[in-house]
Amino acid sequence: MILTPRSERMAMATEGIRQMFSLRIRNILKKELLLFGPTTMAFPVSEEFLHYSSGIFRPYPADNFEKRIVYWHVVRLIGWGQGDDGSHYWIAINSFGEHWGDSDFGNFTVD
Repeated sequence: MILTPRSERMAMATEGIRQMFSLRIRNILKKELLLFGPTTMAFPVSEEFLHYSSGIFRPYPADNFEKRIVYWHVVRLIGWGQGDDGSHYWIAINSFGEHWGDSDFGNFTVD
């Protein structure tokens, strides 16, 4: 797991669901985290994201995800990791408070 020390909030624009998690964008975000510390990322969320509590959240299930989007949301990325099953995930701090995720921290899939 890689965590970065800086805690400032920064903004980053994205263009569309598919582009956000392309290999190119993933590598750019990892490089940004290593060189400059935490960054922010916007992405579409569905209702189940609001109830995430632990583990690796998978925000893009194939079944009608685009029809289930509630709104776009921004989190602060602070690192990334790899699960026991080999899946890669972002480590993020959310703004929903201590009752979301693991005291406002969460992991969600990169793939």
